[in-house]
Amino acid sequence: MARDPSACFAHCRIQIAAHAGTTRSANPLDHQRVRKPLPDAIDAIVAFVRKNTRHPLRVVGLRRIEIDEYPEAALREALVNALAHRDYEDFGRKVTVDVFRDRIEIVSPGNLAGNLSLNKLREGKARSRSRNPGTAQGLVFLGRMEERGTGIQRMRDVMLDHGLEKPDISIIDDEVVVTLYGPGEDLNRIRVLAEAGVGLKPSIEARLNDRQKAALEEAVLKGAVTSGWVCESQQVTRETAVQDLAGLVELGLLVRVGKGRGTRYEPGS
Repeated sequence: MARDPSACFAHCRIQIAAHAGTTRSANPLDHQRVRKPLPDAIDAIVAFVRKNTRHPLRVVGLRRIEIDEYPEAALREALVNALAHRDYEDFGRKVTVDVFRDRIEIVSPGNLAGNLSLNKLREGKARSRSRNPGTAQGLVFLGRMEERGTGIQRMRDVMLDHGLEKPDISIIDDEVVVTLYGPGEDLNRIRVLAEAGVGLKPSIEARLNDRQKAALEEAVLKGAVTSGWVCESQQVTRETAVQDLAGLVELGLLVRVGKGRGTRYEPGS
């Protein structure tokens, strides 16, 4: 974690570039060589991407919200994986990040570690393992990486919640290539996140049945919902209604208030 690891190991430099179109150009719009410790390098690349991507404004209620073309959490996850798991014994290649008009490509030297399956990795079901355990543990200690092996799944969820396609992961010329596809010219595809107070994340909405969606809507519109309302409106037993509402409470979407017949469920924070 020296100030400039590339002073001793030139292949530790990270090459980043922004291109006007959808292919690499010999004269990019912007480019940079990052020569910093990994945590600082990640921050520098995120700043570069933010500088060279679009940030449309969306009017929500009485507020104007600036939204990112690409979700930062997905970008950081892709960068952490590229830097933590690259083959550092390959002295001839570097991690590269290319920002195109329609996508971001992050290339990491080296094939997948061990017998890791590309299909399982794409599905977010691969068990956590690293070619460089010392580097990975350092990033975990600094809070830049988690140990549970759920990073790929989280990256997929964040992209879908943003209104974009799930990331593509491929192996090309013994390098791992992660592609984050953007909205193209249709910036309206980008969703305003639930944290901004509007709607549900697609990854959460997919877990709800129609009764739960109706109950949640009733709670938002009226300030609260009861199991009796669910029973009557959805034509289900009280046991089913209570189970549906308990599921919404577990997800943090509703909060249970009161006891017995006076129990009601209010929107969560």
